[in-house]
Amino acid sequence: MKDTIKLVILHVAVIVIAFVGALIFFNYRISSEKGNPVAELANSTYPIMEIGGEAADYNLMSAYRGDIDLSLVRNQITVVDHSQTVELKLHHYDYDITAIQYSLFENDPENPLEEGTLNQLTELEGENTRTGTITFQNDLKQGKSYYLKMAVRLDNSTRAYFYTKIQKGGEYHLNEYATYALNFHNNLFDKSKKVIGNIHSGWQGTLKQISKTAIQSMKEKYNCNPKDIICVIGPTIRKCHFEVDIDVKEMFENEFQDIEQINEIIEEKMPNQKWNI
Repeated sequence: MKDTIKLVILHVAVIVIAFVGALIFFNYRISSEKGNPVAELANSTYPIMEIGGEAADYNLMSAYRGDIDLSLVRNQITVVDHSQTVELKLHHYDYDITAIQYSLFENDPENPLEEGTLNQLTELEGENTRTGTITFQNDLKQGKSYYLKMAVRLDNSTRAYFYTKIQKGGEYHLNEYATYALNFHNNLFDKSKKVIGNIHSGWQGTLKQISKTAIQSMKEKYNCNPKDIICVIGPTIRKCHFEVDIDVKEMFENEFQDIEQINEIIEEKMPNQKWNI
């Protein structure tokens, strides 16, 4: 009886090992033949696409080497208004990219609603960046989601692809919300002198320590005592969403170098390229 049980266990173990080995083998073959479309995401020199508006850039997109599962794009949403335009900013890292091909579709990329090529790209001097605008010709339906696939040619044999969802909405007020979120709202109230100070500051005002200037102004004009001033900080953008380049990062480091936690306040997002503050 014991020998029979041992034999059964041995057979099961052999089958499991063979099954796992087959999975590893076929996965290797499939990866070798099709390649891994997301393998280049860790390559910091691959192009990066940003989509933005009048107030700010958002939807930072890394490049893929081929088609991807559209479920990966479910949280990458770009909102367009009645103008149906998308503002693009392509960080090309010295790749000679002169055009962006795009296709707009609902669910099937083989059945696009619209296709086109953006040839008018403007180079931003000294930034390794080119900008352009896509204007959709089809009348997009309010509240409905579409997919936008963009492609750029890196060389004769390599292309990079970017994906985002597109949703039209006339009442999102995205630029207004972005403007509000990107600014620092600080209310000061002197409970003794009954003096109120309202501060509305973007990153430049924060860099110039506008809150400190406001308190100094209250002292000089109304004889306020800082000990009597209550400060209320309003809602603002989170650090994980406020991304800057090296020039802004270095300005903040120089201005606030006396703060011991400055390295915790400024966090590197992309090696030697992007930081969060």
